[in-house]
Amino acid sequence: MNHNHSVVLYHNNTRGQLQGTKIPILRKRAHGLLPVFKYEDKERYYIISEECVTDSDEWIVERTINYSALLRFGDIFQLKNKKTGLYLSSYENEKSEQTKQGLMCLSSHPQFFYFQSPSIDQKIADILHRQVVKIVNIQNGLTLHSHKDRYKNPKVKHMEVTAFKDKDSNDFWILEYRTHPLQIQKNIISSFQKIIIRNQVEIKYLTDKAGELHPGTIQNSLVFELLSDKNNTLQLMNSKSKQYLDYAFKDGQDLTTFSLDLPLMGWFIIPLTEQTLVYGQPVHIVKNGRHLTLYKDRIALLLHPTIQSQWMMEQP
Repeated sequence: MNHNHSVVLYHNNTRGQLQGTKIPILRKRAHGLLPVFKYEDKERYYIISEECVTDSDEWIVERTINYSALLRFGDIFQLKNKKTGLYLSSYENEKSEQTKQGLMCLSSHPQFFYFQSPSIDQKIADILHRQVVKIVNIQNGLTLHSHKDRYKNPKVKHMEVTAFKDKDSNDFWILEYRTHPLQIQKNIISSFQKIIIRNQVEIKYLTDKAGELHPGTIQNSLVFELLSDKNNTLQLMNSKSKQYLDYAFKDGQDLTTFSLDLPLMGWFIIPLTEQTLVYGQPVHIVKNGRHLTLYKDRIALLLHPTIQSQWMMEQP
């Protein structure tokens, strides 16, 4: 079985998406501007980070050893741009255009990288959906890096992507799977699956109203993605906006809201009839000891569950 994965990478600080472009990198020479060549390498091309992206620019993680379904910290791989067929490469002695950091580019000659966790306390090897990673070149130790500075080249105009040795949080990237390593088994629900959530007692679905959770009809129901986290709980992410479900207190009232930032703790989704999570079974959805509850035609978080705290998950 091939356990290489198609992924999309978002810069953690700027929210730009890592992309490749066929515009060659130019360098000033005595006789004008020429594409960069090295040995038998073809032209090198820009890697850009763009803020507002409509269609994903995917990358293929080609691992040297395919021993697990999920990508793992420490995996050695080559990163291939799906659109251009070229590979991620970094060079310490050649400088980037805007900030003169190390050069990160697309090249016909692949180099080897590995995944590193930003946290020194990371104890789980698996890289989960939308987890933060660092991507480090094995040969020169340079890390995939970006910032808000833009390329000077008028044809590029996007945020610069460079190679830097373990600088700061601008080395952090959010990895999204575009291939799902966990498949549906019968009616069992597993990570990365899309669901809609209905109240077990009343036919009311979780919907979005001005960024807050509200009961509504199936036509307006939110489609969530179930994402595992390191605490073995689940994050609930709005499949359309890519925002995470969280809650806050305002004017003495608890509000379920959406946020772009990954919450520190996920939701406990507790099956009431079986140990495994199955479509149609009653569940409690709990965070910090508070139960998601349909309460007086709104969604509340209550310390003590009621019959209206029971929910069921359906396929969208």
